Amino acid sequence: MPATLSQSEIEERVVILRRFREALLRRRERFSRYIEMLERQAPGETSTDQIEIHVEMEQAIIHEIASFEQVIEPLQLMYREHDPDGAADLPHLKTAFERTRNQVLRHTIRSRELLKQEISSLRSEISSLRIMRRNQSLYAIPEPTAVDISA
Repeated sequence: MPATLSQSEIEERVVILRRFREALLRRRERFSRYIEMLERQAPGETSTDQIEIHVEMEQAIIHEIASFEQVIEPLQLMYREHDPDGAADLPHLKTAFERTRNQVLRHTIRSRELLKQEISSLRSEISSLRIMRRNQSLYAIPEPTAVDISA
């Protein structure tokens, strides 16, 4: 048997729902600004350390978005029950999160490719240094030469 809520409890839930919705909107805006910053940044401008930081941030954003996406459906149900007018933009919010997640995933793939290229370049450089070192050993003893001691 469903429990009936008093009007004050319903109003309290509506306030909580609205606050949560606002938090989702702010978070979506923050993700969008991050995506715009990545779009403006030229691929050659970033260092390996910056790329690593970007990958870590992008992974954190993807996890956050996944958490929000899990909450949006129950949030819509609660809105429909207690505040039907407040649920109008939730489908758009869900779509925006999906779009943002896809953009972040594309950037993560690009960043990982840049890191792989950098690692490959470093490995090649290390390999060439090893070859040079082998050819010019610091510890190589020169062959003795014939010295004329009869003089």
